[in-house]
Amino acid sequence: VALVGERALAGLYCNELVVRFLPRADPSAAAFERYRQVLIELADAPAPAWPLRRFERDLLALLGYGIDYGADADGAGLDPAAHYRLQPERGFVAVAEGVGGYPGSALLALAQDQQPQEASQLRAMRGLLRDLLGAQLTGAPLRSWRLLSELPRVQRGGLNSDAAADAAAGD
Repeated sequence: VALVGERALAGLYCNELVVRFLPRADPSAAAFERYRQVLIELADAPAPAWPLRRFERDLLALLGYGIDYGADADGAGLDPAAHYRLQPERGFVAVAEGVGGYPGSALLALAQDQQPQEASQLRAMRGLLRDLLGAQLTGAPLRSWRLLSELPRVQRGGLNSDAAADAAAGD
């Protein structure tokens, strides 16, 4: 799959996730098939954000770290108009508006595998999934995250570094 520009950075990010999360020589057919699929999706998608969020979600699930994005800590369905915070050992709990948390609409979009139309929902998904991935990295951040944060904020090779950071992070 030929990926160029921001899509190449997104592919690099996916590659690093696979390398970091799978043990060496692990023949995880499901994880590698999902990796193959995301590369194809990145080549064809209008923007990399949604394919990246789906890949992060699916990889976490394949590795046994998946969560129910459609229910709260008590098992009730989420309210798309509410905001939730993730308590690691419990699940999602409602928080007052303005306190932070993740929009229920973004969580439900992840649960239902439906691409959200609002950029704010994709940013919320990025924050949540970055937190979930970071919790499993045990203190060693991804190199692609660091690489993209160090890119100068100037136009480089037709790709603005803000766009590059968003591409790898998926916005």
